[in-house]
Amino acid sequence: MVTRPYYEVTPYYFYSRNSHPQGIPIRQPVDLLQQGQICGLQGFNYSNFGISNRVVYMGAGSYKAVSEMTHRGRCALFLARYEIVAGFDWLGDNILSDSRLGFAPIPQAKTETFHMLVSKQQPEAEALRVLLNRRIAELEATGYLDTLLQKYRR
Repeated sequence: MVTRPYYEVTPYYFYSRNSHPQGIPIRQPVDLLQQGQICGLQGFNYSNFGISNRVVYMGAGSYKAVSEMTHRGRCALFLARYEIVAGFDWLGDNILSDSRLGFAPIPQAKTETFHMLVSKQQPEAEALRVLLNRRIAELEATGYLDTLLQKYRR
């Protein structure tokens, strides 16, 4: 059983300003394919980014690694969800604060929502889901949810 969404992440592309000092003009997801090797992280799914996972090299094990691969020219760009990268930045990985790195949202790519899952095996599953939905709504209505999430937004 799923709750109402409480969080969303935004598909972005990241590139090296060393290779692209003027940025990369992307008007639609298919434009990413014209740039060269697209990279991502092992085990991630990028189908919501508007391109097939088959064209994404997923050999990196971390955002730090894929960022360095991009700066070294092994990747023309890499794909990531902005808010997730911001979270790692907050933890000290400093990806977003790397002045050599440029990034932008992927036009026409939809944000992805997050929900809490409640096991149907729990005797009070529906009551718990209702309570969680009510509390999420209260957090939204008071603005507190936005306050909690603000540090991950651009």
